[in-house]
Formats: sequence, C-alpha cells, structure tokens
Amino acid sequence: MIGRTISRYHILEPLGRGGMATVWKARDDLLGRTVAIKLLDETIASDPVSRRRFRREAEIAALLEHPSIVPVYDAGESGETAFLVMKLVEGETLARFVARRLQPIDEVLRVAASVADALGYAHARGVIHRDVTPRNIMLTGNGDVYVLDFGLASVAGQSKSTTGHIVGTPAYMAPETLSGGTVDGRSDVYGLGVVLYEALTGATPFQGDRPEIVGYAILHGVVEPPSRLRPEVDSAVDAVVMRALSREPDGRHADAGELMAALLRLRAPLIESASYGGEPGAQRSTGSASIVAGDDLAGRAATGRTQTYLVVLPVVASADGEIGDDRRRVLEGLTEAARAALAHTERLHVVVAGTPIGDEDTRAFARRVGANLILRSTARFVGGAVRITFALIDPERDVQVAGGNVDGSTFQPFELEDRLVASVRAALGFKPSATDEAWRSRPHDPAARERYAQALGYLRRFDHEASIDGAIALLGGLLATEGESAVVHATMARACLHKYRETKQRVWESRAAQSCERAAKLDPSLPDVMLAVGELHTAAGRNDEALRELDRVVAVKPDFYEAHVSRARALDGANRAVEAEQACRRAIALRADDWRAYHELGLILFRHGRYAEAVGPWRRVTELTPDNATGHRNLGSAFYQLERYDQSLAAFDRSIEIRPHTMAFRNRGTALFFLGLYEESIAAFEKAVALNPADAFAWGDLGNACRRMPSHEGRMREALERAIALTRDRLDRGPGEARDWSRLAGWLANLGRNDEAESAIRHALAMAPDEVHSMVEAGKVFLRLGARTEALGWLRRAVESGHGVDELRRSPELRALEGDAEFARILEQGSPARGVAENEEIERGRP
Repeated sequence: MIGRTISRYHILEPLGRGGMATVWKARDDLLGRTVAIKLLDETIASDPVSRRRFRREAEIAALLEHPSIVPVYDAGESGETAFLVMKLVEGETLARFVARRLQPIDEVLRVAASVADALGYAHARGVIHRDVTPRNIMLTGNGDVYVLDFGLASVAGQSKSTTGHIVGTPAYMAPETLSGGTVDGRSDVYGLGVVLYEALTGATPFQGDRPEIVGYAILHGVVEPPSRLRPEVDSAVDAVVMRALSREPDGRHADAGELMAALLRLRAPLIESASYGGEPGAQRSTGSASIVAGDDLAGRAATGRTQTYLVVLPVVASADGEIGDDRRRVLEGLTEAARAALAHTERLHVVVAGTPIGDEDTRAFARRVGANLILRSTARFVGGAVRITFALIDPERDVQVAGGNVDGSTFQPFELEDRLVASVRAALGFKPSATDEAWRSRPHDPAARERYAQALGYLRRFDHEASIDGAIALLGGLLATEGESAVVHATMARACLHKYRETKQRVWESRAAQSCERAAKLDPSLPDVMLAVGELHTAAGRNDEALRELDRVVAVKPDFYEAHVSRARALDGANRAVEAEQACRRAIALRADDWRAYHELGLILFRHGRYAEAVGPWRRVTELTPDNATGHRNLGSAFYQLERYDQSLAAFDRSIEIRPHTMAFRNRGTALFFLGLYEESIAAFEKAVALNPADAFAWGDLGNACRRMPSHEGRMREALERAIALTRDRLDRGPGEARDWSRLAGWLANLGRNDEAESAIRHALAMAPDEVHSMVEAGKVFLRLGARTEALGWLRRAVESGHGVDELRRSPELRALEGDAEFARILEQGSPARGVAENEEIERGRP
C-alpha cells in the first residue's frame, strides 16, 4: 500500500488498524498537507452495512465543527476502495495511557471535561456518539484531546446505522442501551462516566470474561465509588462520577454540558491561581493555446515535424465596436471551451501561447509559439442568434486547410460551445466521441450562461454569506444540467473558499479542494482554474505556491481583475507588501468601480500599521457599496486604531445594523473593553462566539475580556482553551499567518504556558517581522515572560510603524511598565494628534 495514490492522497506509512479499517499516514498532493486516511478493509468492502457505516462517519463529521472532534476532510471511493480523510492526530489513545499508568486526578478531569464539551456540542446538533470508550479518545503530546469514530452515531431525524443488534462496546454501554430502551445524550454521559471511572482507577466499574456477564452486571450490579480503589479521589469527584453512572437516565447529569460544568468546578481548586494577561484587539482579516491536431489534417499541415501544433486564437466578433458584456462572455466561453476540450483529445498536445498574433504575420507568430496549425474563429450576432465561422490555417503556407460554420443561440451558450468543439474535432479528422454528442441528449438549461453570470455577480458580493450561498446553488445547478465544466468547477472552488473564510467551517475548505481538483483534471491551463488553485494555496498559507499559479494567470490574461486582487493577497502573505499594494492599484486601474481591490488595499495598509491610509480605500468601499457590512466594519477598525472611538463604535454599529457578524461584535467588544466597559464588552464577545463557534479569535477575545472580571475565571479558561484548540487545528492544516501565531502566543501566556507562548511569538515574528500587531503582542508576551528589554524593543517598533499609543497606555497587560522612563518615551513619540492629522490629509484624496 505504501507509495500508492488513493484519489489525490499519496500513502506514506501505516498508523493503525481497527476492526473494519486501516489508517495510514498520507500526503494530500493538492493542499500540500499530511493527513490520516482510513481505508475500509477489502475483506468487507462488498458488505453494504460496513460501507454504509463507513460513509456515515464522514456524513456525521460534516455536521460537527469542534476543536475536540477529529475533522473529516474528505470521503469517497477510488475504484473499489472506500476512504475517509481526516486530520492527522499524532498521539495515543486514552486506553493506552490508562493501561500504562494512572494519571494525576486534575489531568483526568481535564481530559474528561474536553470530551464532555465535544459530546455536548454533538448532542446540541442531534448527534449521539453511542460508543464513548478510551479507544475513541486521543491525547496528543501538547495536551489536545480528540473524540474519534462517529461510525456508530445516531442523528436526530435520520435512520440509524444498525443491523438489528445492539451496537457499541459492552463495558461502556448505558443500561438503557443494553435493554433496548431509548438512547439519548444521557447514554453518552454514562459512557463518559465509565471512561472517567477507568481513567481514575485503572478499571471499569463492571468486568467479566464474557459480554453477557458484563451486561448483566451493568443492569443489576452496584458500582463501587472510585475512592475505594484510589483513596486520593475525594468525595466531590466520587459524587460526579457516581451521578454519571446512575442506572436510571433521569439520575444522571441532564446532558454532557452539565457534566462538563461539574468537571470544571472540580478542577478549579486543583489549578494554581495565576495572573492572566492578553487583551482583545480590533483587527481584520484569456490567452490562446496550441494543440496537436489529428493524423489526417496533421499530414497536410505538418512541415516535417512528428506532431502538429495548433494555436486556438480567441473567438472574436466579426464587427468592430462595443459588443456588450453578455456577448463578450459568450466569446470567452467559446474560446475556453474549444481549448479545454481539444486539450483532452487523444493524440493532441497542448502548450500555452502567452500573447495573441497582434501586428506580426501569421508565420512569424506560429514559429514564435511553436505551432504549425492555427484555429481562427469569428462570431456574427443577430439578436439572440449567433453564427461561428472557424478556419484551420497552415501558417507556413498561409492557407486555410479546413473550416466550417456553427449556428446557435446566445441563450444556450453551453450547447453552442459543444457544437463548436464537435465541428472542430471533425475538421481535424477525429471521429465523433460520446462527449461531442452529449449535448444532443443532455437536458440543457436554456439560461445557463445567464445563470453563470449571475453566480459571478453573487461572488462579487462575498461580503454577504447569502450571496455566497446563492452562487454555490447556481453553480451546483449548472453542473447538474450542463455536465462537467472546468470553469464552473473552478468558480465553485472559489465560492466554497469564500464560504470557508466566512464560516471557518472545515467542510467548505474540503469542498473547495474537491472542486479545484476536478477543475484541474479537466483543464489545468485554464486561467480560471489556475486562479482557483492559487486561491486555494493562499487560503492554506502556501503563498509562494499560490504566486506561481497567479503569476501564470496574469501572464496569460493580463487584464484578469480577480487574479490581480488574489495576487495582492498572496504577495502580502509572503511579506512583499510593496508589490501587494502595486497589485491592488493595478486592479483598481482595471475596474475603478469595483469595491474588492479597495477592500484588499485597505487590509494591506492596515496590517502594516498604516491605519490613516487605510481609511481612504475603506471609505471608498462604503461609497461603492453602501450596504457592505464588511466595509463599515473595517472602517471602524481603522478609526479604533487612530483612537477615534466615537467614529469607531458608530461604524461597528452600522455594520451590525446591516448584517450581524462575528467580527463586528468582536471589534465592538474590543472598543468597549478599552473604554473600560467590561460587562458590555463581554456581552459583545458572547454574541460573537454564538454567531460563529468556529472563530478562534472570537473565543480568544472573550477569554481575554473575562480575565478582568474575577467571577468569570471559569469562562475565561474555557474560552482561551477553545481559542487555542481551534487555532492549532487551523495551523495543523497549513502554516497560517503571523497574526494566528501571535494571538496564539498571547492566549498561551494568559494560561501560564510560557514555553509554548515564547515559541509561538518567535514563530510569528520570523514569519512577518513587519506585522505591527505581532510586534504589540510580542511586547506583551515578552513582558509576561520577564524579558523587559525585549518587550520594550518590540513596543517601540510597533509605535514607530504606526500603532496607536492609547491602546498601549490603557492595556492592563502593560501596567507593569507604568513609571518606566523608556516606555514613557515610546508613548510620547506616538502622538495621537499626529496620526489624526495625517488621516485627515489622506481622506481628501483617493488611492
């Protein structure tokens, strides 16, 4: 199996074996990450029950997005092999830990609380695990806890995966499960109670040589309190465990969330108190091609070469002048369809020609790009009707060797594309293929082109999740009615990436990768496909790989607006801020009335501490799209950094009025926090995490705010641990950004995990030494670690780079610097008045 490729996953080494599957370490060749891939055993691959259970694990995992539930990235079948692709979690199962030695009581409570948190999250979404055992709990070297294997789970409103037998592991089954009664979340509470008992004592409550003996004991036996087996277990711990193991469901904790709260209360006296720091911060977030022709025509056109190379020139309108966007899209679609389809014809070979013929003669052009055949096409429009006239030219003799006409309608563009492809293939000497004839029998959408244009329009407003959903629905419909299309798959990939950025839900990253993979198989040289691949690399933090794709796009299609915007994002991620700004301004020059390049330009300026300059582009966003909640939110962040708090809160409120969003509540909470309104700040952060529980920064901001209120210490620890787990999960899937690492460092320092905090902040500074927010976080973290000189050095650099001093002056984390002469000089050099004056000057102009 080692060295074999399943779908896009290259098998590296075995990880483990279960009852029905083997888990392997693998490399995702598209996303460039290491994963775990579970393969259903071939001996049971034909069993429909086993395959159904295997599929259910992926289906259920798609419903769940929690830092302590192992995410499933992908699932499918490759030939006869069924597979699941998961996050690679390197560690040991709790079963192995328990078998080796007893763990400290506090550690057992911590692990159990994390499992209860994950189960409570699943229960709230109607998912009951039904097999909570130490084998299905994984512990990593850095303390993370994961719940595994939802293959036996039940989902509210769905039929259960069962063969008519009781499912689960006997020693961990609740009495109602064994007796065939109703199973609900309290059954998982019982299973976790058994796990907790075993982790504390080294043994399960009931044991026996056969499952039926264990089952009888569960139904009729008496549980010994854990303290009988381990005297240091106190009575409060006994009480929580015994309640979880109550024979009657009504006697147990009402749900896993209640059990988690009880476990956290038990931990509190065991945790050494410490002072915690870390403040929430307002922040962000068509060329031609040459193709080998068929043998018949190749024999006539080739000039002594073993293969015939053909350049597909862009389809152009037969009349000069403005033809309108709708007709231009028809022409672009015809060009790309011909190039993509011919590239996958047997005995043809495709290379890219970066420029059209221009003023040079046909022979010189052909020799320059290495072609010995040229496809030239023109389109004549009459109302909704269109006639395409194409000619195959031998450039050496400058004669037409084949050609023809294709008639169709602009209202059925995909059918027109298929007809053109079939006619060109016939002219090249190829027999009709099933693909050529597919349009004759396929149920076409007569408004396909309009629907695709509508999907693109929706994606231009990615500031609104409903707009992204609309694009995904339209693109999915086109793939269903029109068949496989590289450009539609590529656009679907980009839509799913927008959805992932909006929701932080891993399932959308996986769907983006799947669509991108399909598009690349259909036509890897299509500019839209290269754009999608580039954006996928950028989302994963692989900016250098992204730039290789995006540079190819702009070389082939210099006026591709979206490519310049995406390239700016990748350049900034690669710490090439000057080039990133230039790419944005190039995009603005192409489309001065499109808000997206202004949005990206503002982000670039903001990330590098140029807050006053960021106001102009973001104000332009709100002028071009007054209902753009993202634009108002970003503008509020710039005002906040410029210490213009009234304007900042007004902008955040306007953003929330347009569309309540996690980041708007986060940023509003930050402003309130630094105004000393702590309760209002916490309320805003609670709304942020309620809107998007997968947002690590929202949890981190909530935890940092709660530290100011002694009564919220439990909530503080819970929120910070959730933030750390979510961020580590994202960083496991890609290198992330410097801001991810710097915020992680602050949260770790707040929990007293100093070695981890120092490692994280140094990683952030190495990734982006000019990122101003990382400089500020470095100052706070190093001060917490006792490195006062280094802390002051980074704070000085942050202020010199444009960071506002009012936030530093107000920060509780920096109160240890009050009265420090060097810190006073740093604050003096960053006069707020200077920043405001600069801002007013810039606002009068336009970027």
